[in-house]
Amino acid sequence: MLPALGLIILNFKEYPGKGISGHVDGREVKLGHCKFVENNFEINDIDTKITKVHLSIDGIFYGYFGFGNEYRPYISKLIHFIKNKNYKLSVLSGDNN
Repeated sequence: MLPALGLIILNFKEYPGKGISGHVDGREVKLGHCKFVENNFEINDIDTKITKVHLSIDGIFYGYFGFGNEYRPYISKLIHFIKNKNYKLSVLSGDNN
């Protein structure tokens, strides 16, 4: 329960790489990847500078919010430097886009 809002949250579950779901005051709420929230529209937007989080309530798509990804200006020089030193380079991310 969220005491400040008086909401009862049940059946909360995380689906790694997809999103989260649960029941809020008896309504099914999903947040995450567009396919996870059962969004039936085509996505033509391939903007890699924005991570989108989609929302559905009781199977009805309500929209999404996004936040930007910004890389530091020196990142390409750093990667080039590491590659030239023959280090093994890996990128760790929690995002599956």
